[in-house]
Order: sequence, then C-alpha cells, then structure tokens
Amino acid sequence: MSELDELQQRIDEWHERNFGKPAQALRALIICEEAGELAHVVLKQEQGIRSATAQDEHLRDAMGDIVIALCALAASRGWSLWECVEETAARVLQRDWVADRENGGE
Repeated sequence: MSELDELQQRIDEWHERNFGKPAQALRALIICEEAGELAHVVLKQEQGIRSATAQDEHLRDAMGDIVIALCALAASRGWSLWECVEETAARVLQRDWVADRENGGE
C-alpha cells in the first residue's frame, strides 16, 4: 500500500465522519470548486495582484485540496487514486508530441 493509499483511506474516513457518504456527483463538484480556486490563484499571479508569497501559499493549498477531493472520489468508487495516477501516467509518458504533432503517437 502506497503512502497515498494510506492517506486516501484516512481522508475517506474523515470525509464520511464529517459529511456522511455524499453522492459521487457532489464529490466531483467539489473537485471543480477547488480547481476554480486554483485557477483564481494563477490568474492573480499572472495579473501581478497580491504578494507572491501569499499566492504561493494559496496555490499549494488549492493543489492539496484538489488531491484530497480526488482521494474522496476515488475512495467512493473503491479505487486507489495512486493506481489511477500510475495507469494514466504510463499512457501519457508514451506520447511523443514532438514526433507526432497530430496525435502524440497514439
């Protein structure tokens, strides 16, 4: 079991204790909300608004919130988020967009 699997289990237990078993659609909406917060931070950085240190803290928090929400969604499906990442990374790392600008080699 990976460290992420262990963390996912703890998050799932915490989530159920605090919020019950929400529908998967709600869990997906939480991910979207957190992604919106991440986009907001990146936008403010690009605009040069607010201090870089504060923005970095918000960016790190948004990234962490997204992973936590993904852990909860994966757990609701009985999946290991780590396995999802590994499987997808294996496919992504096979793509070569330099050699095949059209399809990345797929």
